[in-house]
Amino acid sequence: MQPAKPPLLRFLLRWLDSNELAWMPPRWWHGTPTEREVWHLRKLARRRIRRELIARQGLARTLTQAAVWPVWALLKTVIHLRQRPLRKPGLGAWALRFLDIYWLQMAYNIGISDQFDGRMELPEFRRLIRLTAVCREHQSLLSSTHLIARGYPNIGGKQVFAKFCLEHGLPTVPVLCAGRGDQLLPGAVDWPPRDVFFKPANMAKGLGMEVFSYDATTGQWRTEAGIIVTPQSLPAYARRKLGQDVEWLLQPRISNSSAWPAYGSGALSTCRIMTGRLGPNETDIVILGAFIRCSLVNPIVDNMSAGGIGIGIDLTQERLTFGLEWVNYDPPLSHIPSTGAAITGTTVPALSEIVNLALRAHRAAGNWSSVGWDLALLEEGPVLIEANLQWAINPFLPFGMSRLPEVLRTCFGPHYERLPS
Repeated sequence: MQPAKPPLLRFLLRWLDSNELAWMPPRWWHGTPTEREVWHLRKLARRRIRRELIARQGLARTLTQAAVWPVWALLKTVIHLRQRPLRKPGLGAWALRFLDIYWLQMAYNIGISDQFDGRMELPEFRRLIRLTAVCREHQSLLSSTHLIARGYPNIGGKQVFAKFCLEHGLPTVPVLCAGRGDQLLPGAVDWPPRDVFFKPANMAKGLGMEVFSYDATTGQWRTEAGIIVTPQSLPAYARRKLGQDVEWLLQPRISNSSAWPAYGSGALSTCRIMTGRLGPNETDIVILGAFIRCSLVNPIVDNMSAGGIGIGIDLTQERLTFGLEWVNYDPPLSHIPSTGAAITGTTVPALSEIVNLALRAHRAAGNWSSVGWDLALLEEGPVLIEANLQWAINPFLPFGMSRLPEVLRTCFGPHYERLPS
């Protein structure tokens, strides 16, 4: 057991701790116009992040963290390298890696976790560093577009999204019933004789999801613990599992088309299509990027944070590029490690149909500047799973190589030099 730290030391560690600088460092390079625009957008995001930090923890603490950041970043680099062994052993390799990690923190304000998420130790990713924005900046910029988009239709929640799809004739997974705690909302329909998905309405990353397996011999549904669940007993079960104030819903369990690349554990594999708006017309909706997700271990969800992998899509060739996983931070994958199944060059079936459905959905969604759509290809065709207004950064296409900066410039308009708070 490690000795307890003195109270004063614990206080200082908590008070000074930060993962990145709230200010962007001076731009010491000239770069291309696109690289300079990415840097400008990162500065706008940092300005908003800084205001939020000051509001939450005060100006004194924020300034102190900035003052000690060079030393703090150095300590974090040392601790990180002690905890994570290098692929190439030796003092020289350790020194080079130390300098590299520290340099990226100080010169580009890219924290250690973002460096590893972006695989920036690899040359093919490192050369794009000036076109890269980190996840926190990306999320801050999207949040700013939402302030401008006040009054647009809400499509973020699962129940709201199902209603949105129904109103606009968009194919999606139907909601069998929904509720809050032990209260069942109106509109419930009969359960089909098949497996069904029970899920919290507003939790991400597959948290709280559960499959109720259907037994055809008895006509009953059972939870993963073997408890029999009926339409009448579901509200009470939902309250016990999630609590009284958590919204939930029940949907049929769906499966991928037999034509879809089968890489994983049997969980539904989805395609994330990011779309953006460049103007007021329907023809101004553009694709910002695409990738698919599949689970290698989790039998329910395909989230990369739950052991799944992401696989990039070349939209011009309609083929897969390479895979990335977020457990061991291995180099890009051309094959599935456990099975040897090829990733790179594999054709994506019905991709044009999937993309067109995402574009159609964005046209129906009003003037949202960008949306991350989750879709799945079934035997009957593509369906929408959910809409993400605060969609995660695309790991396969750097920020500045997509049309997202152009979308943000269009959305911000007069706010482009200073974002609204």
